[in-house]
Parts: sequence; structure tokens; C-alpha cells
Amino acid sequence: YGHLDVVKILIDNDANINAASKEGFTPFCVACQNGHYEVVKILIENNVDINAAGKGGSTPFFDNNINVNAPINGGFTPFYGACINGHYEVVKLLIDNNANINATINKGFTPFYSACQNGYYEVVKLLIDNNVNINLTNDDGVTPFYIACHNGHYEVVKLLIKNNAKINVANNEGFTPFFYACQSGHYEVVKLLIDNNADINGARNDGITPLYIACQNGHYEVIKLLIVNNASINAAKNNEVTPFFVACQNGQYAVVKLLIDNNANINAARNDGITPLYVACENGHYEVVKLLIDNNADVNAARNDGITPLYFACKKGHYEVVKLLIKNNAKINVANNDGIKPFFGACQNGHYEMVKLLIDNKANINAASNEGFTPLYDACVNGHYEVVKLLMDNNANINAAKNNGVTPFYVACQNGLYDLVKLLIGNNADLNAARNDGITPFYVASQNGHHEVVKLLIDNNVDVNAARNDGITPLYIASQCGHHEVVKLLIENNAEINAENDEGFTPLLGACINGHYEMAKLLIDNGADVNAAKNNGVTPFYVACQNGHYQLVKLLIDNNADVNAARNDGITPFHVASRNGHRDVVKLLKECKANRNVARQKVSCLLQ
Repeated sequence: YGHLDVVKILIDNDANINAASKEGFTPFCVACQNGHYEVVKILIENNVDINAAGKGGSTPFFDNNINVNAPINGGFTPFYGACINGHYEVVKLLIDNNANINATINKGFTPFYSACQNGYYEVVKLLIDNNVNINLTNDDGVTPFYIACHNGHYEVVKLLIKNNAKINVANNEGFTPFFYACQSGHYEVVKLLIDNNADINGARNDGITPLYIACQNGHYEVIKLLIVNNASINAAKNNEVTPFFVACQNGQYAVVKLLIDNNANINAARNDGITPLYVACENGHYEVVKLLIDNNADVNAARNDGITPLYFACKKGHYEVVKLLIKNNAKINVANNDGIKPFFGACQNGHYEMVKLLIDNKANINAASNEGFTPLYDACVNGHYEVVKLLMDNNANINAAKNNGVTPFYVACQNGLYDLVKLLIGNNADLNAARNDGITPFYVASQNGHHEVVKLLIDNNVDVNAARNDGITPLYIASQCGHHEVVKLLIENNAEINAENDEGFTPLLGACINGHYEMAKLLIDNGADVNAAKNNGVTPFYVACQNGHYQLVKLLIDNNADVNAARNDGITPFHVASRNGHRDVVKLLKECKANRNVARQKVSCLLQ
């Protein structure tokens, strides 16, 4: 705080003037950092260690509550603290007392670097006059000149140039002082550097040039200055992105126009085929798109995978851009490599007005992708009711299936979209159309527990027992998944309660596998066969014991399950419960006089 009288008293009472805080700051360091000239002077007169950074420990002389704003790095000296905060008189005093002006802290930062960084002209000049190393770099290869340009300190930059700062030296990543001045839009600094032979086209390691970075950030006057001084307009970064491309991507109309007026390559594409027009369309930059089209940009130039500017404009919902592209002969029905057309993108994302516009311009409503899905399918997947209705009003094929047999109606049922399912039923969707593996819309609605959709389908006479190709029924899958209300509804509508699949699985077995007690009880109460076994002899009771579902085991016993029913290889419920360590189940089986013998080789169990 600079209380000189207090400092004098402490010194007179033998205070340790070089003691440091736990963070490593000494009283001298803090006084320098905060510019307390008189305190600094008296400490020097009392033989303080000028260059000490401190190692830890605190004394009454040092106030641990001082708010230190600078970062605490190893090697932080009093001189560094004075320079970073621009305390000219303190800096001068320290220099006069042999401070090490080139001492570095962590990562190679010097007092001179910090003074340049913060634009302290007088401090910078003082250090130069005292033979500071002007071109010393930090660990990242950054020089004081570099940081002064980056922060736009014109007078400091001018002073450094006058004192032979290296103008074109690059850091470890290839950034030059000129590059960063352009990035930050410091026009006067950029002009000064050009006047002093800065490398205008010096690129970073990844190929990005000063012009590119200025275009990316929209620094119009800097860009204009660079072009006048012969910057390479079409120089691309490593992935072939040009300054013009990035200006279009960011929607910088004035910059785009300036580059066009200076012969930028309008159709120069990235390695993946994406053009400036494509990214302008993707991001909805209408005025830029119009400017590009007016200057003969190829509206149908596609990416390497066949996706056109129109596709992404449709997908993103940029209505006016799409309208402009169509007006300028963009191909509406051209497909990408996967057979997907712009109309798909509009339907998939529910852009109603866009869909209407494309239909009015003769988009192929029933076009299918390579996998067989249609725009109607895409709209149904995402539940876009109004778009689906519009498509059907325009004669979309409601039952067109993907290559695997999945229809728009199937995915609507799968996702539980009640209103959409109802709409499709009202337009004659095939309720029983199955996938190639036999799974029906009703099956998948039951599997996912969509009670209202299941009820709606039943009310419309769907086949409740339609099984997959392997014999698994809707009742089985609903039981296995624990959808109690759906199972109840299926039973009430005559679902076959003991239907077996090809391996002999029954709905009760499915419920027991996953320990669904209430489900098993519901099935048993409605006539499920508790002893129906799989082809390998496994019963519902066996799997309940195997998985340690105690309450379920008890329920099955109470309903006359055969406690000794063994698998075809002779393993009994008692054996599998013992092997899996289900003590409570084993105890229950003992109480029921279950057979402890196994018809295969003897296996030790926990309770033997």
C-alpha cells in the first residue's frame, strides 16, 4: 500500500526485508509492482535483494492480503513487476541499481516483452536505451515486437523498428508480427510494417496468410491495403480454403465484393469440393449468394459426395436463398452420391414453406434414396405433421418402403407419433406392412410401449398376433420389455398368451428373464403356462432362479411351477441358483424340497 512511515518503523525494528510470501513475492517485489517509488528507494538503501524472486514464507513486514493482479510465475522479479505495470520511475531506479533487465520468468517472458505488450512507450524506450535484448523470444518463439504488433501499439512498434527489431521473424507456429497485426485489424500498424518491408504473403505453418486472416475477420480497410500492396488473393491454406472462401462463409459482403473486383477465383473449391457459393448458401447469406450468382458462380457445383448448394440451403431452411437459387436454374432433382435430393433435406427438417416451394417447382415427391427411403419417410421419422399432410395432399406414396421393408407408417408407430399415425391410417397406410424380418408397425409400437398408438392400431383391426420371422409376437416383446399397460391391452384383445417363437420362448419366459414381477403375475392370471419350456428345456422358473428374482420365484412356486424341471442337459433351477450365488432363492428352494441332485458332473455350490 506504500505506507512509507510503517515501512521505516519495520526496518528500524529489524524486519526481514527479503522475506517472501508463500506465493514467492517479496515486499520489494510488491512495492515495485505497485509503483511505490519512495518505498522502493528506502528498501534499496537498506540493501534489499533487487533480483530476488522469493521462495515462500511470510512476515509482519509483508501483507498477505495485498491484491496482486499480475500472474504469479516462477522467477517473477521486482523489475518484472515494475515493467509490466509501467512504473517508469521505479524501473529507472531499479536499472540504476543494477537490476537484471533481461531476466526471464516461466516460459521465457521478459520485462521488456511485458512493457511492449502493454504499450508502455517510455518504459520500452528506457529499456532500449539500457541495451535490452530487443529480439529475445519466449518459449513459443514470440518476440516483444510480435506482441506489440498484435496489440496495435503503433508508437512502440515504430520505436522497435527504429531499433532494429526483426520484422519478419515467425513464432513456432509460423505466425509473424505482420500476420497478427492483420488478424487484429490494426490498420496503421499494418501500413507501418508494409512500409518497412514486411512479408505480405508470409503464411502460417498451416498455409493461412495475412490476407486470409484479415478476410476471415472482416477487416475491410486492412484487406484493401493488402491488395494494393500485391497480397496474393487466391493463396489457399493447406485444405485449399482461400481468403475469398472464408469471407463468403462469414457473410462479409463488402469484403467479398472487394475480392471479386480484384479477380478472386469465385469457384475455387476446397479439397472436398465445397465452393464459396456452397458455404454462403449453407449459412443463409442471401446478399453474398446474390453477389456470387451475379458474378457467374456455378449454382450447381457439388461437393465430392454430390451435395449441392441447393441441398444445404433447403436443409437449413434458408427460404429466400433457395428461391434465388431456383430462379437461377439450380437443379431441384439432382441427387447426391447416396441418392438424396434437396427435397429430402426440406422434408427431413420440417420446412413447410420450403417444401411447398419445391413442390411448386416440380420436385420429385416420390424420389427414393439408394437405401429406398423417400421424402415422406424422412418427414415421418421426425414427426413433421404438416409436411406429411402436404406431401400426401400431393400424392406421395404412403406405403413406399425402404430396402429393408420399413415404411413411413412403421417409423411413425416406432416413435409413438399418435397424431401422425392417425393421419396415415386415414390415408390408407398399410397397417400390417412388415419389415423384411417380419417386424410390423404394431410389433414395434408394442416393443416401445406406445400404449395409445397400440390402442389406435387395435381399433383399426391390426393383427395383434403377427409375429416376426423367428416367431416372436408383440405380446412377447412387450412382456419382455415390461410394458404393463400394453400387455394388458393386448391380452384384452385376444393376444395369444402362450404363443411360442421358433426356440420355444413364451411371453411369460420373456417377462421372467428380466424380472418383471407384475408382468408375470398379469400373464399367469390370464392363463400363461408356468411350465412351458424352451426347446432346450429352460422354463420361466429356471430363468427366475438363474437371475435371482426372489419374488418372481415365489410367485411361480405359488402357481404350481415345477421346481425340479431341468434343462435338457440335466441342470436344475436349484443348481443354477446355487452356482450364481442367489442364497435367498436357494433357501426358498430347499424349503420347497427341490431336488439338489444334478444329472451332470458334480458342481460345488455356495451352500453345500
